[in-house]
Amino acid sequence: MRSEQNWKTGGLLAEKTVEGIHSCLCGILSDAVEAGYITHNPAWRAYRKKGAPQERPVADEETVQRLITAPEGQSLKYEVYFKLILATGMRRGEACGLRWSDIDWRQRALHIRRNVVKLSGQPILVKEPKTRTGGTGDISVKRTLQTASCLAKRKCVGEKTAW
Repeated sequence: MRSEQNWKTGGLLAEKTVEGIHSCLCGILSDAVEAGYITHNPAWRAYRKKGAPQERPVADEETVQRLITAPEGQSLKYEVYFKLILATGMRRGEACGLRWSDIDWRQRALHIRRNVVKLSGQPILVKEPKTRTGGTGDISVKRTLQTASCLAKRKCVGEKTAW
């Protein structure tokens, strides 16, 4: 399956795509075993990971500083989102799904309760966030005072819409 081409890009299928196809196929064949159509699931042993995951490149300090300062003075809304994502590592959809009630000002924590997804040609979809435990998550912003002050600044300005 790894040698198959992605019909959109012409390149090889991504590892996550191969994993997803294998998982789906394995589930279908497991149902067939339970129903008695086949005696064993051939997909159980067919999939082997290609190897160690590739390390993703990390931006250097200068690039990070440019990213932090780029939205300043443009739009307070986007400045807050950008700095929040950079400071916490939260996903874009998690940041878009934040509401003012998700911010615990006393504990300086963000409660991640939803993930907002927009696919082209589709309506906006609000889903559960991705977490390792399968539930919602909390992010402490105690150390990122700049982020906390940015959030407070936005709230004081009165831009309470959408959150």
